Amino acid sequence: MNLDAALTRGFAWLENNGWAGYDPYDVRGTSLFVRLNKRRLTSAAFKIYSFLFPLAARQTLKVIPQINAKAVALIAHAYLDRYAVSRSSYDLEQAQSALNWLVEHPSNGYAGLCWGYPFDWDNRTFIPKGTPSSVVTAIALEAFLRAHELLGEQRYLETAQSCAAFITQDLNRDEISADELCFSYTPLDHWHVHNANLFSCATLARVSQLTSDSTWDDLIRRGTRYTLNAQRPDGAWAYWGPPDRGIYMVDHYHTGYVLRCLDAIRRHLEIPSLDQAVERGYQFYRQQLFTANGLPKRTESDLYPVDIHSCAEAIICLTHFGARYPDGLTLARQVADWTAAHMQAGDGHFYYRKYPALTIRIPFVRWSQAWMLRALSSLLVT
Repeated sequence: MNLDAALTRGFAWLENNGWAGYDPYDVRGTSLFVRLNKRRLTSAAFKIYSFLFPLAARQTLKVIPQINAKAVALIAHAYLDRYAVSRSSYDLEQAQSALNWLVEHPSNGYAGLCWGYPFDWDNRTFIPKGTPSSVVTAIALEAFLRAHELLGEQRYLETAQSCAAFITQDLNRDEISADELCFSYTPLDHWHVHNANLFSCATLARVSQLTSDSTWDDLIRRGTRYTLNAQRPDGAWAYWGPPDRGIYMVDHYHTGYVLRCLDAIRRHLEIPSLDQAVERGYQFYRQQLFTANGLPKRTESDLYPVDIHSCAEAIICLTHFGARYPDGLTLARQVADWTAAHMQAGDGHFYYRKYPALTIRIPFVRWSQAWMLRALSSLLVT
C-alpha cells in the first residue's frame, strides 16, 4: 500500500463530500425506531432492513446527513498528524477549521466544553441529541492536546482544561467504595461502561500531566481501579462492567480504547498492578482479536463482519504501543495495507463492513471515514 495515496484519496473524498454524513446509529433516533424498539419482533425486522438497505432506510425515514462532533475531532487530529509530516499550511488550516468548529458548537449548559451526537439515541436510557458524552468529549480533547503539542498555543490547553471541568462536574459517578468509582457515559445515565469510564480518567490524567496539577489524582486512581478489578483472568475486559447486566462481549475497538486510555493514565500516575494489567490486556488483544493472517476480528470469537472501526482501531492501538511492542507496527502496516486494498473505494471513502459474500459500502463519515483518516495519519507519523 502507498500510505500517502490512501490518505490522499480519503481526504479528497471528505473534502468533496463535506463533514456531514450518515451514521450507523442515526436511525435509532427516529420516531419509528423508538416505537418499534418496544416490540421485539418488529424491531428485529426493522434492524435487518436498515442493515441490508442502509441508504434506502435512511431515505425512507428522512434521516438527514449531519455533522458529528466526534467525526470533526477525528478529522482535526488526522490533519494535525499529516501536518506534523508535511508542514503544509493547507493541512494546518483544515485542522484549525475543525477545531474552531468544535469550540463554536459545544453542548450548552454544562460546566465545561463538551460534545455529543447530533441525533437521538434510544438505548437503555433515551439520550436526546446533543447530550454530551464522555467518549466524544475525550476524543475532542485528544485533538486539542495534539494541536497544543504541535503548535504550543495556550488556548488549546485551556480548551482541554474546560473539557476536564465537564468530566468532573457534570458526569455522574458511582462511588462504589473508598477505592473504586465509575464515571457515567453521559450526564443522563448511570451506566458502568469501561471504555467510557477510562476515557474520563484518561482525560483528567492528560490535563493533570500537562498542568502538573494533582487535584484529580484520587478520582483517576479510583476510576482506574474499578476497571482494573474487572479485568478477566485472560486479560480481557467486557464492554459492560458490574453491576450492570448487559451483553458481556469483548470486541476489538472498545478493547483498543481501554488499552490506550490505561496507557495515558500510566504516564501520569503510578497505580499498583496497572503496568501488569496493560501487559496482560495487550497480549490478549494481540492473540485473541486478530486472525493468524493479521485481520482484526470484531470479537474474540468472530472475524465477520470485518468492521472498518476495528480496522481503524487496530492501526491506532498498534501504532500507539509501537515503541513498547515494535512488532505491532509491522502488523499495523499489514492491517492498513489490507484495509486500503479491500475496504477503500476508488473515490476514497471506506466501506462500513465486509462479510464473506457481502460488503456494506455506505460511506459513514464518523464511523468509517473519520476513524480511518485518524488511523492512517497516526501511522504516517511513526
